Amino acid sequence: MLLVDIRDILARTESDRISIADLAAELGKMEDRPWPDFGRGKSITTAKLSRMLKRFGIFSSSMRDGSETFKGYILGSFTEGFARYLPPKKS
Repeated sequence: MLLVDIRDILARTESDRISIADLAAELGKMEDRPWPDFGRGKSITTAKLSRMLKRFGIFSSSMRDGSETFKGYILGSFTEGFARYLPPKKS
């Protein structure tokens, strides 16, 4: 379920990377999914999201956007996990 939701979020992303904070925030907006109430009535945290993605071999790294640095993911790092754990997306 997590990878399906992330695949949908990344399909709308115009960049080749996404911060873990932005990804967690987008998951938290999905009212019909478990992410808004993931931990004791609170939205999924960046730490929990990072731990969950590590199980799929997807790891965050430090990134820079101008003078701003953040933890995030290069979109290509999801390719293998999507291919391995998800059925092909229907057109």
